[in-house]
Amino acid sequence: MDKKYCKIVQDLLPNYIENLTSPETNQFIETHLKECKACEKSLEIMKKGIISESKKQSRQIDYLKRYKRKMIILKSVIGLVIIFILVFLGIKIYQWNLLSKIFDHNVEYEIGNNYKLISKNADGTITELFYKNGYCYYNVNNKGIIWEGPNSKYMIIPNDKTYLTLDKSTPPTGLADATITIGDYFLTDSSEKVNLFKTILTNNIDIHEEQYGEHQCYVILFEGQKLWIDKETLFIIRNDYNGQSTEFDIEIGTVTDDDVKMPDISEFTEIKN
Repeated sequence: MDKKYCKIVQDLLPNYIENLTSPETNQFIETHLKECKACEKSLEIMKKGIISESKKQSRQIDYLKRYKRKMIILKSVIGLVIIFILVFLGIKIYQWNLLSKIFDHNVEYEIGNNYKLISKNADGTITELFYKNGYCYYNVNNKGIIWEGPNSKYMIIPNDKTYLTLDKSTPPTGLADATITIGDYFLTDSSEKVNLFKTILTNNIDIHEEQYGEHQCYVILFEGQKLWIDKETLFIIRNDYNGQSTEFDIEIGTVTDDDVKMPDISEFTEIKN
């Protein structure tokens, strides 16, 4: 075999292995390989090299596929964590915003000059407070009455037909206690709302909607306490805490002059301090 053909065949072998040569060229190469052991050996070496390279590329492709799958899983996990954090913070911000509004309405709300507040305890105690334009009528189970006007203030005991003249310098009875209790947490001024957010973040608190009598309410469950908040007015209408239940009824603009009228004490005996 003429050695000049070996160079031609060896140049053609890569394309031959890849099936890129024509049938005529294939016949020429195969005829030469039958007669030339050197070129036949070159073909075997080339085939082994191509197979080895193919395996190497296959391993690289498998590695890239595994890496891609891991990255997809990692991104999915990170995405779920971010969604969870955003949902968690969204719920906590909603709870804090709602409780802040309730706080403003029950602590810092300017209730005005005409309102009626009635509270009923589980033990049967009923407290009535009527207030209109500086006149206040405060009654507890009809056993004791505090009446207050612009220039005078009395504690009246109807059953004993006695009364006591009170000092006008004492805090006006018409200003109801402005403390909200949520669990063991007390809200008394605006600065407490910042601390309230920290408490909401670190504690489990449930807020949902519920019908209570004629009221559609927000219901707050926190540390064993249950509060019903009227959705329309945002006033507390019931508070269950430490086994005690208190119901509240508040009306604005319904108090008449008769509701805050000074009781007749003309036949009562005054008790001296």
